[in-house]
Amino acid sequence: IVTNGSSDPNSWTKSILFESDSGQTITSAPSVSMDGQKQPWIYFGTGKYLSDADKTDTSTQRFYGIKDPCWDPATTGWDVACLSGSGVTSSTLADTTPALNAVLYGGAFDGITIEGQSTVDDLSNTLINSATLDGWRLTLSSAAGERSLNKPTILGGLVLFTSFIPDTDICGFSGNSYTYSLYYTSGTAYKESTIGCVSTDYDCTDNDDVILARTEQASTGLASSIAIHAGRESGFMAFVQMSTGEASSIAGDSAFNFGSGIVSWRDL
Repeated sequence: IVTNGSSDPNSWTKSILFESDSGQTITSAPSVSMDGQKQPWIYFGTGKYLSDADKTDTSTQRFYGIKDPCWDPATTGWDVACLSGSGVTSSTLADTTPALNAVLYGGAFDGITIEGQSTVDDLSNTLINSATLDGWRLTLSSAAGERSLNKPTILGGLVLFTSFIPDTDICGFSGNSYTYSLYYTSGTAYKESTIGCVSTDYDCTDNDDVILARTEQASTGLASSIAIHAGRESGFMAFVQMSTGEASSIAGDSAFNFGSGIVSWRDL
């Protein structure tokens, strides 16, 4: 909704941002950020967990990172003609699902070709720079019934969110939750570790061939949104409240420096 600087709703312009695929329900609020080109991005996931029938629902659900198609960074204003359009669809988004945990140290992809372009070698030449793509999409595990139920958290170039796979037992009430850490404009792991590494090198000590993790191991129960604490120490702590009563924490490092402090000084 564009308010056009007016408090009168009759003068507002309503437009469609995104049309989800069949079977995808959006039940959580989106989060918004801005990239280095002053382009707004909107992040959200799909899926629901509102009734017993949802426990066994294996409809394909996704997490999305979408550039606002009607914002013109050059004029820092809205493209009025665009506002009357039908919005973004999955067909104009790059599929980053094959790149799950496939970024090596230094930013190289491990032989992955992402839809819409040839194989990319680093995060500075990724799919987002393509004018023909409106962002990216990540398909969650439909076979397991994975879905995204909470508002994402944006911090220092990362999109952090939790997903949930319910227990299919109609009498059960639990399930498993996962934590994702995505680079905000590529939908992949960042070129340096943010929440760990895959396989035996979880501490990311082998710089030659380590593959960076994009997901954290499962925790039992339904996870809340992610709360962040950042102090004087390096990095941040991500906290998640589980439906079982357990509070889970994950140590992470951001892609960008997000702390405040002195940039420069001069002696008068």
